[in-house]
Amino acid sequence: MKQALLVIDIQEALDLKHDENVSQTIDTINELISTYPKEQVYYIRHLEIGSEFDPNEPTSQFHYELILVNNQIITKFHHSAFYETSLHEILQLKNIDTIDICGYQIEYCVDATIKTGHFLGYNVRIYQDHIHTFNSPTLSDQDIKDHYLNQFSLYGDII
Repeated sequence: MKQALLVIDIQEALDLKHDENVSQTIDTINELISTYPKEQVYYIRHLEIGSEFDPNEPTSQFHYELILVNNQIITKFHHSAFYETSLHEILQLKNIDTIDICGYQIEYCVDATIKTGHFLGYNVRIYQDHIHTFNSPTLSDQDIKDHYLNQFSLYGDII
């Protein structure tokens, strides 16, 4: 098994939600990153013109608390880290067959990346304490997380 850790969308825009869980989640992600060889860590950066993820906005930069151990950065303009990016080709060249997932936001980019990775044939492992989201007007962040973790078990292993 040759693996890669995908660190999804840990960007300054997270602070716009004023959620006290952001720093704690980033701390746990940093701890997770420290357990991987540097060459196995890939940082996924979401960009979206006209939003807080606009490349010209400071909120599109990686979060100041995130520890960057290398410059393996995949820039994406869609929810999936694989769609219209070089990620799949890079992982294939390195014979990586397992992707480990952490990051934000469960119901958007984490979800799309998990499912795409599964359908591309990767063994997918989801670190349940290292993915997160925010409260919605009708659901708590934990309710959203519980729902998606149940779904993710169809596409990978929950760790």
